[in-house]
Amino acid sequence: MRRIKKLLERLLRLPLPAVDAVERARVGLCTDCQHARRIVSAKGSSFWLCQRAVTEPARFKRYPPLPVRTCGGFVALTAR
Repeated sequence: MRRIKKLLERLLRLPLPAVDAVERARVGLCTDCQHARRIVSAKGSSFWLCQRAVTEPARFKRYPPLPVRTCGGFVALTAR
């Protein structure tokens, strides 16, 4: 659990990547949620991490199946 929290702290310091219309359609709500972070692997694959899964693992999946159309933890970004 401690490793996950350290990882999330580092991720929060990274700038948010730009999201285009195609990515927004493929991913759904996560692109506009302040709890979601886009993770890009060394091979170039991208995944969307839900940070609510750290504090509420029974309620949220760490990497939810996409596209996410409804979510009880969704909080809109205030600015991009």
